[in-house]
Amino acid sequence: MSIVGYATRLGTERYFNRIYKTYPNIVSETWYKRINGIDFYPSSLGFGTYRVSYKDHEHIDALREALISGINVIDTASNYGDGSAEILVGNVLKELIDAKRIQRDEIVIITKAGYIQGKNLKLYLEKNFPETVKLSNTLYHSIHPEFLEVQIETSLRRMGIDTIDVFLLHNPEYYLNVYGDQEIYLKRIEKALNFLEKKREENLIRYYGISSNTFSLPPEHRESTNLLKILEIAPAGFKVIQFPANLLETGYKEHFFNGRSLLEIAQENRLWTLSNRPFNVIFNNQLYRFTRLPVEPEEGEKNPESVMLYLEERLKDLENQILKILSNKHFRFDEQYPSPFATLNYYKNYLQDPESVYSFLRTISLYLQKTVSYVRFLILDDNQKKEQEKEIALRIFDAYLKTLNHALLFLPNYISYKNHLKMKHIEEELSKLDKRLENLPLTLQILVILLNDGIDTVLAGMRKITYVRQLQKIFTIKIPSKKIIANSQLTFNL
Repeated sequence: MSIVGYATRLGTERYFNRIYKTYPNIVSETWYKRINGIDFYPSSLGFGTYRVSYKDHEHIDALREALISGINVIDTASNYGDGSAEILVGNVLKELIDAKRIQRDEIVIITKAGYIQGKNLKLYLEKNFPETVKLSNTLYHSIHPEFLEVQIETSLRRMGIDTIDVFLLHNPEYYLNVYGDQEIYLKRIEKALNFLEKKREENLIRYYGISSNTFSLPPEHRESTNLLKILEIAPAGFKVIQFPANLLETGYKEHFFNGRSLLEIAQENRLWTLSNRPFNVIFNNQLYRFTRLPVEPEEGEKNPESVMLYLEERLKDLENQILKILSNKHFRFDEQYPSPFATLNYYKNYLQDPESVYSFLRTISLYLQKTVSYVRFLILDDNQKKEQEKEIALRIFDAYLKTLNHALLFLPNYISYKNHLKMKHIEEELSKLDKRLENLPLTLQILVILLNDGIDTVLAGMRKITYVRQLQKIFTIKIPSKKIIANSQLTFNL
């Protein structure tokens, strides 16, 4: 049996009044928003579910913590975790409602659709949805009503609810990425929005809108999602837009639209503005994580820089010994058999994003395995060496392999440390540029800036309880009425 109801003004007001009794130091003006045209009050911080799973207890605990302590907005999507994120939302929602910790009309649930990928790809392709955009052999995209119909039914079932509070078209600009025809793009969006208006009349969704990475582009840009043109064709239930916003992706407040910004247009038309990627910044085709380590790294020998330097020197020394051992084989590291030391030395300086290191390690480990396997084969195949010499050579090889594995396993710590130093510098620069940001950690500085800019709700990934508690401190900070320094004043030296 599905959970009946949807977020209401009365329900969300009850939610905030109840939570306030436990957290009286909360600043109401910061904590939640009153938006004309939307029949509920959303928190200014939302729980993003990208890369969460109902199978991970940390993710379950984090969402539970968020909902019982002041965050009443959940942002998910049908493709997040191949459906796993929506299942998590439904499970935690049911658990807390059954325990009488929350009520359905207190919580705002946002989901999105557009991506065709993952385990459902074969099913969707068999249905042969119209107007599907092929992005790769494993990724398609569609906002056609036939596809949206299936997605709404699937999302409702996964989350165990009978009404979605907000349903968004998920990155429809993929059509422009492939075809670039703005006229057809707007016709597709109009058809999708008209369909969603019918679903609204059926009470399957309350409001709808668009989540687009290109809302903030100048309207003349080939891939721009032009809010002004969409407003001309949008039915009554179009009330929400979502877009990236952070310290470097600041197009949302640039005056691209006849002297007005995206935010100003949204506010004039009483739209609820949601921003994503507050801490994950794409800059010069690199992904940067705008958070730093919660505790300062140790100094001396245990400092990550010192540890990595030791491992590199040790690896280089053992590699030179290996080359001497194989001198009569005329072996040299090359493109076919790359040097593990040189590879590690290059990528430790190239990699920027701490979270991308793990996927890199899976790739590079297979790449280097070819080298070390071949080196071991050459040592064993060296008939010019006596057995005792081979034993010594194998001991050196084992030490070499052990050091390499240690260095690769330590690489995420080192990249996190490098990122920490950069972000600490940015935190200090922000504090110097505006005294209102002094003594705040970088993540809270960023949230203050975004909310000060006028964004209603900032969506952030919070996969651990510690992340939830850290970011919820924003509710205790009074957002300045006067504008924070312009982001363009910052020099990040990324």
